[in-house]
Amino acid sequence: MNSIPIREMIKNAVGDLGGKASYKQIIEWITTKYGDVNHNTIKTQTMACSVNRTSRVHLPECGKPRGFDSRYDFLYQTESGQVELYDPQKHGSWEIKEQDGKARIAHNGKIISSSDEDEFYFVEKDFESFTGVKEDHANLFSKFKDLESILKNNLGDSFKDSNSNVGNYWKRGKKNTYKNFQWLGFDRKNTSGHNIFQVSINSPVNLSVMIWIDSSSKNEFKELVSEKINGNHVKFIELLKTLPPFYYIGIQKRDEKPNEIQVGDGISSEFIETIKNNFEKNDHHFYIASHKSTLLNRLHVHLISKCEELMKQGLLKSYVLHAENSSSIRGKLLMQHQMLNDAMLKPKFFCEFDELEYDSNENRVILQALTIVERTSDNVDVRMKAMDLAQKLSGVVEKTTISGPERQRMMQSYSRQNLRYRDIHLVCEQIIQESGIEDIYKGDDSYVVPVFYDMNELFETFVQNIFKINRKGVETQYSEKAWAGKGDLGPRRMKPDITIWEQTSTGKVCKQIIDVKYKIKDISSGDLYQLGFYMHEFEKRNPNEESISHAFAITPDFDNAGSGSYTSLTGKKVFVKRIDVKDCLEIIKSQDMDKWNKLEEKASKWIEPII
Repeated sequence: MNSIPIREMIKNAVGDLGGKASYKQIIEWITTKYGDVNHNTIKTQTMACSVNRTSRVHLPECGKPRGFDSRYDFLYQTESGQVELYDPQKHGSWEIKEQDGKARIAHNGKIISSSDEDEFYFVEKDFESFTGVKEDHANLFSKFKDLESILKNNLGDSFKDSNSNVGNYWKRGKKNTYKNFQWLGFDRKNTSGHNIFQVSINSPVNLSVMIWIDSSSKNEFKELVSEKINGNHVKFIELLKTLPPFYYIGIQKRDEKPNEIQVGDGISSEFIETIKNNFEKNDHHFYIASHKSTLLNRLHVHLISKCEELMKQGLLKSYVLHAENSSSIRGKLLMQHQMLNDAMLKPKFFCEFDELEYDSNENRVILQALTIVERTSDNVDVRMKAMDLAQKLSGVVEKTTISGPERQRMMQSYSRQNLRYRDIHLVCEQIIQESGIEDIYKGDDSYVVPVFYDMNELFETFVQNIFKINRKGVETQYSEKAWAGKGDLGPRRMKPDITIWEQTSTGKVCKQIIDVKYKIKDISSGDLYQLGFYMHEFEKRNPNEESISHAFAITPDFDNAGSGSYTSLTGKKVFVKRIDVKDCLEIIKSQDMDKWNKLEEKASKWIEPII
């Protein structure tokens, strides 16, 4: 563990880097010099030690009025993400003064408003303000007042017809009772408190941002949205799909429950029709919101990123104590248990021994947090990624719940071997605490009857139906007996998945042979021999033995799965085509005739020879 304060590390870093440095350079220098130090802590401390950063007053070191203090006042921010060593002769005098009971930054005796600063962001302390202590609630209220000023000063005419208001942090009429939320709203003038834009913090993980648009909004943005909804559903849906997957969109009748969907769950034409039918009504409004634990979603993503990074570096192995019967002596023999073995004539040695393995508390905590993310995240992609990592980890780590006190003891006693686990454990701890689930593994036993689908059969039917709809002369599973002769030749029949026929003057001619293969890897030589046999046999059955020079193998598109052509010694060719199943399903679900025409074009290209 490093005994030197992080602010001293930062001071040494900037001095060694020539008196000027970026946040990135400071972090790299400290990591090289002192090892693994939390990057966010470095950034926060750099801000706290920058004399001209107005937001430093929200941190403990700078939360009270004071003059110059060399311990904390040694940097000056020259531009975003860039600092240099503070020089009073060059940068002037900076101190912290009190104004209206609040700490404020002052330059040469003049108090600087936070609205004079280009940047604004919430820090971790803001999300821990609902403590019931007046000063904590007042701090967040002050932060929202700063945000109000910055929005009004920097958004120009965007809210020119609006009033703004920051909600009181205390409950009216109740002494020493404070609210567990804080909000800032912009209300349209001459309306009764109807927000068109709102920012709020409701809990340690929930930052909400909402944009409201209703029929009384006569601005250009409302007219643009109305035009998109009424003019082109498809383009409007594509516009909404550009939002993050955890965002919500909805239509709400005033004072009633909203009708909303999450972007990640898909946006249907029926939902857009609901918006269209109600958007122009005076008592309805349309909204876009990120009001479902967006910070928790970020924690989930951060955990996945940290876990992937850790697995690349290699998991920690620790010595784990085992006491069990063994066929040979390992470690030390426990005589009391061994006497029981001898009495029962059991030919085993009861031994106690240490074994180096991955199943340690450090890794169990990570698996516990990943399991929580897998089961509670409202983002499908995050859930799937967490499940994949949890499955990998559960192969070498036991699913055992580590209690809060055990986690705290572990996080207070890092060594050089496990220090790299500190950051990921902090993320795990936040996720586990916020979930409120004491034992995530309780009730893991499942009695649901599993349902298995034959993907080979499903994929064959899917491709067959596309060809049936878009082409003439298509026959599926055309069946003839493959062999004739003595003995039991079994029920096997010659059945290509798809054949395309054409009626000519000489009779019915097989023109194309297609075999559908649900394979995630390259096709095998057996598949090629099968298609070669089909070509040979159907060519012999064609009138005048009309030649079939090639056949097609259609398979789903997977990563690292190849396509191309294969040629036999007699010149017969097999073309392997990979199809994008997801793209086809999107076209089918859209019920858009223009897109259906594109599907017909796709199906035609699937049976075009590769030149």
